[in-house]
Amino acid sequence: MFPQDFVQISHQESNPDETIRSGIQESLLDSLSGALITDIYENIDGDFWLGTFYQGLYRIDGESGDYTHYFHDPEDSSSLSDDVINFIEPDPEGDLWIATGGGLDRLNLVTNTFESFPRFEGKQVNSILFDYRGDMWVGANEGLYRLYRDDDNELTSEFQIIAPDNPYNPGVRTIFEDHSGSLWVVTYSDGVFVRNPGEERFRNYAHDPDNPESLSGFSVFSVYQDARDEIWLGTFLGGLSHFNQETGTFTQFSSEDGLAGDWVSCIQSDDDGFLWLGTNYG
Repeated sequence: MFPQDFVQISHQESNPDETIRSGIQESLLDSLSGALITDIYENIDGDFWLGTFYQGLYRIDGESGDYTHYFHDPEDSSSLSDDVINFIEPDPEGDLWIATGGGLDRLNLVTNTFESFPRFEGKQVNSILFDYRGDMWVGANEGLYRLYRDDDNELTSEFQIIAPDNPYNPGVRTIFEDHSGSLWVVTYSDGVFVRNPGEERFRNYAHDPDNPESLSGFSVFSVYQDARDEIWLGTFLGGLSHFNQETGTFTQFSSEDGLAGDWVSCIQSDDDGFLWLGTNYG
């Protein structure tokens, strides 16, 4: 479920031999009418990148409004791996990484071509994070991966066991790094897994219906750290949880405490320190 004011993208007739289409600002408005925007990224040049659900990737020039449309072409290995775009993230070298419904892509902004990585071919990739050490973390439906450069400067992927006692690898929705460098891995149904700097194992925080100081829901949708370094987690139908970093426990907030709804999909704060929550009821 997405907020009703998300932009939605309509179908356009296209040349099947093309994997990139360019146009002017007026045609962009027509193109975006009725389609679903899944992610937005603005680069340092003021250009906007829009990820969509089943309509590929758009790049909009911040000055002219001209746009470029990237989409999957099964006959072109240098095109997007899939038209479902879940996440957009730049790397320190200036390339753009795209998590798609069918793989992991790196876009070379000089050649406007994509490189897809065989390890993730056909897999739903949901999130990407570059940590403070420069390592790359990839969250997918089948679990968590760390990508790094080996001694030959080749990009290597390493699957991470975050739940050694669980025979099924938890699917990863998103990945978050807090101000201390701790890694928060958000799963679909197993809460969150946290690894602090210097530690080897992940610690799981999950919902326990019999423990009011546990995470308030099984499925976490958002993690946010405010200006006071407090950690907040929004859950699916479990409301909001505040993490006590000293005790490792949570304070739970729900619609009974005044939340508009118990599905908390996004969290932000303003300059006055107030939290703003996006919920299923506003």
